[in-house]
Amino acid sequence: MKKLRFLLFSSTLFLGLIACSDSEDSKPEDESFAYYFKFEAENQEYFFGFNEIGDQFNPKEKYKGNLTDNFILYNSGELFTLSKDFCGDQPNRDCLLAVFTIGEKSTGTYQASHIQVIGADQIQYMPFLSSDTNDGSLTITIKKIDPIGRYIEASFSGQLYNETTREEILKPITGEFRAYYNPD
Repeated sequence: MKKLRFLLFSSTLFLGLIACSDSEDSKPEDESFAYYFKFEAENQEYFFGFNEIGDQFNPKEKYKGNLTDNFILYNSGELFTLSKDFCGDQPNRDCLLAVFTIGEKSTGTYQASHIQVIGADQIQYMPFLSSDTNDGSLTITIKKIDPIGRYIEASFSGQLYNETTREEILKPITGEFRAYYNPD
C-alpha cells in the first residue's frame, strides 16, 4: 500500500512538474496584424505591422489614437509600403519602404513588372545597379485577395542588389505582406 501511494504521489508530482515547465518554456504565439510587410535578405529579417487604419479613403495607420503617415497599400496593381513614424526602436516596427508593381487582381503567381525598392532603415534593395549588371527580379504569389474585406495577402521571392553596399552580386530576398486593398 505504501508503494502504491508513493507511485501515485510521484506520478502526480512528475506530471505537475512537466506541466509547469511546458507552460513556462512555451513561447506565446506571434501577434497577428491586420496589415504587415516583412522581408528577409542577407540573414536579416525586417517587419512592420499594425492593426488600425484611419478609414478606407485614408488607409494610413492609426497608432495609439493618432493618424500616422505609415501605410501598406495595394492600389492600381502596385504595392506601396512606407513606415517612418514611430518605427525603428520598437518590436514589430522596423522602418520600411517597398514599391513594386504586380498588376494583378486575382490569386496566382506573377512576375513583378516594375520594382523600385524594398528596404529598411539604412539598407535598400533594388533591381539593378548599372547597365553592366543583370536585372534582379521578384516572383509574387497572391494567396488571397478580398475586395469586400479590402485586403490582399501575398508572398514574394527573388534576387535584388544591395544598393547600400553597391556589391554587384544579386542577393536572395523573400517576404510576405498583408496590405490594405483598394479595388479599382
